[in-house]
Amino acid sequence: MRRPLLAAALLLALGPSLRAEIGLRAGAWFGPQLVNDAKINDVYGKTQAFSVLPYLEARFGPGLTLGAGSELGYDRSGVIGAYNYATRLQMSGINILAGYEFRTDRLALFAQAGVGLYAYRQTVDNPNVTDMPVNARKTAALAAGGIKVYPMDAVFIGFEARYVSLKVKPYDVTVDLGGWRFAVGVGLALDFR
Repeated sequence: MRRPLLAAALLLALGPSLRAEIGLRAGAWFGPQLVNDAKINDVYGKTQAFSVLPYLEARFGPGLTLGAGSELGYDRSGVIGAYNYATRLQMSGINILAGYEFRTDRLALFAQAGVGLYAYRQTVDNPNVTDMPVNARKTAALAAGGIKVYPMDAVFIGFEARYVSLKVKPYDVTVDLGGWRFAVGVGLALDFR
């Protein structure tokens, strides 16, 4: 009985200092997603696909961060083969990132690294080939960095550059679905002080 009371008293005594070292961030990044593979770009076009990256992040201590988010919106159509069969490539991912945010009064620089689980699917409207769909998942390393501006304590806007290293081999050829994602974002910041 004494241990729970002692633990509760300790938490109450340390509570304000612990709260000052914890924060939450929630927001979304919006921007183009590039794919490295030249053959994919030939089929689906070299233009960029627009992606949305919602995320939730916790800040510990003076700037350590741990976050999770997703990448949504990569959906491209094109034609493939000598007979110009219609084709579609879709990709999405779930990310976990750890990093550091160096914040002054209204400006923050951040760098993060992590891993993502990506799902990718390619369909080809070829009536002669129905037993070779591409529908798989793969993990990939990623790194991100950027800047956030806090016009108010609880609101930020920012820019992020993210690189994903995603090479897949659905059959006998390696395809590089990785590449840069550039995004602007907005979010809410809650610091427990």
